[in-house]
Amino acid sequence: PTPAGGEPSTIPAVLDRISAEFSDRDALITHDRRLTFAELRTEDLIRFARAAEDSAFAQDKRIQTTKDVRCGTAVGDVYFSNTYIPRQTFRTTTVWLSATPVATQGSQHREASFADRRRFLGDLTRPEQVGQRAAERALAKLGAATVPSARVPVLFEAEAAGAFLQGLFAAFNAQNVLEQRSFLAGRLGQPVASPLLTVVDDGTL
Repeated sequence: PTPAGGEPSTIPAVLDRISAEFSDRDALITHDRRLTFAELRTEDLIRFARAAEDSAFAQDKRIQTTKDVRCGTAVGDVYFSNTYIPRQTFRTTTVWLSATPVATQGSQHREASFADRRRFLGDLTRPEQVGQRAAERALAKLGAATVPSARVPVLFEAEAAGAFLQGLFAAFNAQNVLEQRSFLAGRLGQPVASPLLTVVDDGTL
């Protein structure tokens, strides 16, 4: 497909765009291989996905299949402007890898996923770790039983924080606050959450 901007959005085309702009930057560094963005191709993404799947299979004989394993890249153009500065633009890269293995024990079939998304491929979780963590999550679901209702402490993994914040984005929106369509309207300078919670809005991260 070709978007309105005229640049095709297929994986090979995206890789060509990354290669042109970041040709001399390291995309991947392993113990036996070093790739720059100019050297990265679709075949490498397929290899990363297969490595994640193979890792999931290697964890336990009860992992015999996967629902899906995905690896991809994207290049985006960001346009920014506000009351005080003229329009600015910059180009960003994104790379992701996910695995969803299926654990089987008797008649039970349980699936679970692990995914990682980064701006640069060199920061992405290694494919072997992606497959391992996804398999561990699927295996942990086998033999699960119901428990009675209770009020108990709950420990969430780090990536769960993003899911919680996503539900609050509409409330953070300045237009919604100004139009009194947010519970945060009129709360400037007031505590709105536990003092143990700190949320940082940093567009450079």
